[in-house]
Amino acid sequence: MNNENPCRRRDLRIQGRTWSRLSVTALAASLGMLSSMSANAFRMDDGELKVRWDNTVKYSAAWRVADRDSEVESTSYNPNLDDGDRNFGKGLISNRFDLLSELDVVYRNFGARVSAAAWYDTLYNRSTDHDSPFSFNAVSVRNDEFAEATEKLHGRKAEFLDAFVFGQFAPADMQLTLRAGRFTQLYGESLFFGSNGVAAAQSSPDLIKLLSVPGSQFKEILRPVGQVSAMLQISPAVSVGAYVQYEWRGARLPGAGSYFSFADFVDAG
Repeated sequence: MNNENPCRRRDLRIQGRTWSRLSVTALAASLGMLSSMSANAFRMDDGELKVRWDNTVKYSAAWRVADRDSEVESTSYNPNLDDGDRNFGKGLISNRFDLLSELDVVYRNFGARVSAAAWYDTLYNRSTDHDSPFSFNAVSVRNDEFAEATEKLHGRKAEFLDAFVFGQFAPADMQLTLRAGRFTQLYGESLFFGSNGVAAAQSSPDLIKLLSVPGSQFKEILRPVGQVSAMLQISPAVSVGAYVQYEWRGARLPGAGSYFSFADFVDAG
């Protein structure tokens, strides 16, 4: 029998990987600093009822250690690709606080899970270093300001992640697990992007956290979607699963004008 707690999703850390600036400014590099603190704010277990509320507070910072490439600043460079580079001079490019809150409640063979994330980045709540109004693409703000959608997406936001209920049953001495709500699941070992088969259709990634927030975990990066699923453990070696998704969520791309944005006209902002 599979004894894995069904209210917990895959929890893997992204480690030992270096991400480079996704633009032509190859000379621009960033250094990241991460500090995190986990606290089990509340835990109760009386045998039948189990309640666990975990909170993780994280601080990260990143710097640009080289000046902007002169070719990017030249008038011959594509003005539709330069905002993310011009908005940040040499120095601090991210000063971010993150909160991940997770609540699990299990009573006998039934339970629920709710998780939420919130973040605040001071760099996206101030003016930018953009000094070229003629190549600036956003029309809603001045050239030295972030577009409102980019400012909110990178600078200050709170959102629910998981929100689902589940139950475990034992028909004919087999184990059946049912889930309903918003959650993430992956079949197999493939992870991100279009060439990874069924995983690409099951969940979409938050590329902002993947690229720019050190220490992010899969449960923060993969975006839960509304669905109903069933998993039947026929034997210790054989299981059968099925699901129906009633919600679609696209990959979350870096907002236009953010440091890791790759085009000034793509996605938020």
